Amino acid sequence: MGLLLSMVVHPASMQDQDGACFVLARMRGRFKRLKVVFADSAYGRSGLPDWTQ
Repeated sequence: MGLLLSMVVHPASMQDQDGACFVLARMRGRFKRLKVVFADSAYGRSGLPDWTQ
């Protein structure tokens, strides 16, 4: 459905891929049933998948 679970406002000088860590850290422990996070290829190049695990 595309419902918003969390958001973080970061400076424009920060890439979205880097800011995603803040969003996922905020969600940690709040959504225990969440198993899959979808993102485009830019997030894969930033090392976010490894950080998330």
